[in-house]
This record gives sequence, C-alpha cells and structure tokens, in this order.
Amino acid sequence: MRLCNYSSENELCGVEPVQAGVELEDGILPLAIMLRNPIALRLQGGVPLPLGFRIGDTNNINELPLWLEELKDPDPNRMEIVPALNPHKVIFHPPVAHPGCVRVFSSFEEPAKTTSAKLGKSLSQTRNDSPAYHYANPGGLLGHGAALAIPDFGRQLDLEPQIAAIIGHGGRDIPVEEADAYIAGFCILNDWCLRDLEEKDYAAGCRSAKCRDFATSLGPYLVTPDELVERVDGKGFDLEMIARINGKEIWRGNWKNANHSFAEMVSYASRGVSLQPGDIFSGGPAGGSLAALGTTGDQDWLQAGDSVEIEVERLGTLMNTLV
Repeated sequence: MRLCNYSSENELCGVEPVQAGVELEDGILPLAIMLRNPIALRLQGGVPLPLGFRIGDTNNINELPLWLEELKDPDPNRMEIVPALNPHKVIFHPPVAHPGCVRVFSSFEEPAKTTSAKLGKSLSQTRNDSPAYHYANPGGLLGHGAALAIPDFGRQLDLEPQIAAIIGHGGRDIPVEEADAYIAGFCILNDWCLRDLEEKDYAAGCRSAKCRDFATSLGPYLVTPDELVERVDGKGFDLEMIARINGKEIWRGNWKNANHSFAEMVSYASRGVSLQPGDIFSGGPAGGSLAALGTTGDQDWLQAGDSVEIEVERLGTLMNTLV
C-alpha cells in the first residue's frame, strides 16, 4: 500500500486541509473515505487528520495496522463519493506530519568513508561495526514538490539520497529479530547539507549540526513493507536508486548495498530508549552526493533554479526545486 499526506485545490474552497490518502490505480483517494469506520482517523472539526499526526502524547500512525485491515475490504459506495485525484495535481506533504525525532544512520559504509575522508576524518572499525547515527531536525521537513530556500549562511549546498523507515508503534529494548514488526513503512529521504559548514561542525567536534539543521525532504509516499518483501537482498532490498539534477542522472546505486539493516538500526537505537510511533529512521547516504562524486569549486554545488530528484524503485520519486 502507498499512503501519503496531501492537499488539493477546488473552485469553492481553495486549498483544502492536509489529509491522509491512498494511491490506487485510478489516483489518490482520501483515506477517511475508503474506511468503513472513518472515526478511526480521529476526525477533528469534520477534517480528517493527516497520517502521522500527533495528538497529545500519541501519534495516529500507530493506528495504521487497523486502517490497513479495513482497506482490504473498502466500502465501494463510500469510494464513489469523491473522485480519485491525479497524483501530478495534488500538493504533497511529508508522509509523517509530526515526527518525534529523526535519526540518520550511516548504514552505507563506502559513501560514509568517502565523505569523512574529504573532511580529514576516518571511520574507526568500532563505528563500522555498530549502526551509528546523528539526529536531524524534525521541524524542518519538506514534502515532494516543495521549494527549498537556499540558506544564506553557506555556499556549498549538497543532496544526500537516502531511504527512511517510519516507526509504527512504540517499543524499548527491541530484539533485532523482532524489530521489522515495528516499521510502518519506507519512504525516500533527502538529507540536505551545507558542506562548508560541515567542515566547521567536524572541526568543532560535532558530527552534523548547523550544516543539516535547515531542511530534510521526505516522501512522496509511505510504502508499507509488504510491497517490498520479495525484493529482500542482504541487509536491504534489491531496489535501484537514482539521483538527478535538472533531469540529468548523476548517480545510480542500489539499496541492497547497505551494511546495516533497518532491523539492526531499530534494535540498536531502542537499547534503554523508548521509540515512539512516527519516529523517522534514515539509513544514511547511499551515495550520489556531490561531495562523494568529487565536487570542489563553489560554483559546482547546487544553485537556485536547480531541480533535484531522487528516484527509488517502488517508493517513487522525491523532487524539490531550489530558490
């Protein structure tokens, strides 16, 4: 199942509120319309809340298994109430509305080594044996199609193609053999970075701080694990990944080259820590960044007007423009 958060425009109401949707062959339908028990979406003021919406101390993404069970037998009469929308005509939002935190791991060893070497650092064997991570800003999420305003405090803006897993229900001290059951789905993530600030962060002893604080792109869909199960390969999935700038392919890789599985990441992060529904776990850069490809001069980094796409088989394409 491919789920998303979206809004749309109509002549009477203008831009409608953000809500959860399901992509079918005909297009995107509101999740609340398809459910036989739409109250499960916790309607507030008559408006269905988006996927991953936080209400008090809970996140509604933990109700996703119930919704998916209902979607196996949707009410055909309800589905006819609203026409399916063309995915190219909706406004996509991040598929998790209010994540509690974003953890970015280094599950792909070679890209991490390359970038670290350019910063004058080296990865220790201890670090390679465990799925180390840093935190990103959960308040800086951008959806598919959104414009990214280039920060004025750096010159070397870079992309980082990544895969993210969304935690579906909470847990603590999770055994690795049980960890896959805590994942609600996967999506594409672009961890934007200012490389000139990254050097300063490393010099100050901070692995990633201000250099990544301004934006993280996520989407367009949350794809449930059952859509990928037959492509399991090694620590990841045999799914091709492509990065493009202004329509030109700059890199091609594969998710199966990961050195740590998401089950290992979830288990490691949960040691002595309670994970929460809606938490985002990124596998880290799989390759394809300009830094890893050898960009040097300031004029060779991303510039205003550029369009950046990350495509992953079965997960879709995440695109943002720079302004």
